[in-house]
Amino acid sequence: GDAAGAADGGGGEVKLGADGRPPLRNVVIDVGKTFREGALRWMPRAGVRSLDAVVLTHEHADAVFGLDDVRGFQKGPWMWHGKDPPPKSPLPVFLSKQCFER
Repeated sequence: GDAAGAADGGGGEVKLGADGRPPLRNVVIDVGKTFREGALRWMPRAGVRSLDAVVLTHEHADAVFGLDDVRGFQKGPWMWHGKDPPPKSPLPVFLSKQCFER
């Protein structure tokens, strides 16, 4: 199968990765307490409407205190233009075992 995922550029079809899921395009690393303010300011300028994943590098406040605000940037039915919108999509969060346990 095609391990590299990408949009086809024409009809909007998305090619899936080897794992059967769309590629991760909009990934944020660490979401501190000012995440929401920064996201509202910079994501629209960059044309980013939602996040595909979050990476947490450590368990300190400067990396995790904005996790609650990430929910507002998940893909959801309000972004759907077709019939029968899907429910809000789960957002993968990648972190180390140490970060998870603290």
